[in-house]
Amino acid sequence: MSRSLFLGLLAVALGGCATSGAAPSAASSAGASVALVQVLPRALAALDAQHLVVVGTDAANAGHGAIAVSADGGRTWASRSLPTPSLNGVALNGSAVLVTADCPRASGPGCVWSSTDGGQTFADLAQIPRLVRPALSDAHTAWLLTPPVPGQISTLWRVTLPSGTWAQTTPWCDVAVTPSAVGMIFTSSTDGWMACSGDVTDGREVRSLARVFNGGENDEVVATAGVPGLADTLPTGGTLAGLSMLEDGRGWLWTQDALYASADGGKTWASVPVADGVVAQIRSAQFVTPTVGFAVLSGSPSAHVARSTDGGRTWTMVEAFPA
Repeated sequence: MSRSLFLGLLAVALGGCATSGAAPSAASSAGASVALVQVLPRALAALDAQHLVVVGTDAANAGHGAIAVSADGGRTWASRSLPTPSLNGVALNGSAVLVTADCPRASGPGCVWSSTDGGQTFADLAQIPRLVRPALSDAHTAWLLTPPVPGQISTLWRVTLPSGTWAQTTPWCDVAVTPSAVGMIFTSSTDGWMACSGDVTDGREVRSLARVFNGGENDEVVATAGVPGLADTLPTGGTLAGLSMLEDGRGWLWTQDALYASADGGKTWASVPVADGVVAQIRSAQFVTPTVGFAVLSGSPSAHVARSTDGGRTWTMVEAFPA
């Protein structure tokens, strides 16, 4: 499915999103005028420099999630409320959309929601509470993590869509002292990356970066920091907070203190000079080219969506975002 068709379907769905099995409302018909919902953003995902989706909370109803989509790089948006709790994560792949929601109990409403039709309908896959960092390796294979806790082994869940078949495994954190998965991203249907962390030792967080092959059948640690007996090839400061990688091996990771970039498949990293105060605000980010990236930045009075066109050195607020 092309990007334009996918975002077209998603934009239509925003006009009349329904739970799985229900028909879209009349408001989603072609040419209908749909009022924008004010979105308090928490996470985003992008297909390219033009097509992105932001999820968060409906500002008018804190008990509901909200979703906003743009097909022109953030110049215009469609948005609406969803019948979910507040959303905290999103992943895209072709016609598949995967979102995670605030859900403290397995029996509660809506921990994980998925769509396989470009967002026209969503199915509630609620089973495991408090899952985070959603990823899609293809349109039918979803991956989710339990929240990272220093020193504890994360749980990685694989979910087949649309059946909702769950399988539990251990994350690809090969280094024993970095058992907590911080984030993952797939750059193809079989290959991706996972960042892992461990306890703080001598004032430094132990961390590793692994390359994943063949849908997780094989993996390789490409860089570490703070691991006994190994040289530091990852940045050592702050607390690891997120990761974004491109298929060609260019990547970015950020801590509470700094943003770093790699041009050699994650083997070495260099600090990106960022304007004061920006890095500490990054909640969610994704780069789609070596220069273009999007982020949800926290701030006063509320979080906002920002865009970079120079590899993360400077960020400009997306003024048109419905927030």
